[in-house]
Amino acid sequence: MSTMVVHPIRAAAASSGQAVQPGMCKSGPIVLGKSVLIGMRAVRVPGVVLEEEVIVAAGSVATKSSPPFAVVGGNPATVIMGAQENWARYKEQADTFEAQWRHSDF
Repeated sequence: MSTMVVHPIRAAAASSGQAVQPGMCKSGPIVLGKSVLIGMRAVRVPGVVLEEEVIVAAGSVATKSSPPFAVVGGNPATVIMGAQENWARYKEQADTFEAQWRHSDF
């Protein structure tokens, strides 16, 4: 996952010979929660916080912080699947696995 260093405002100011003023470009720390999965060629804008158990789709541009246990994707990245949908899918898979396990002959 890359972090954007060159901002369009900075590039425009540099090409026109103007000085870049404080506050023109966004900056911030890189904050990743526990078990964050980041797809290939995804970009995170500085200052964005990716909370616990977040999945960032490949090629996405994360411009805003995301809630925990969410799947985000797109340009700009939006929540594709939230925590409730994720939990429902997990619970369904766990119940199916448990039912198959109980009916198997070991």
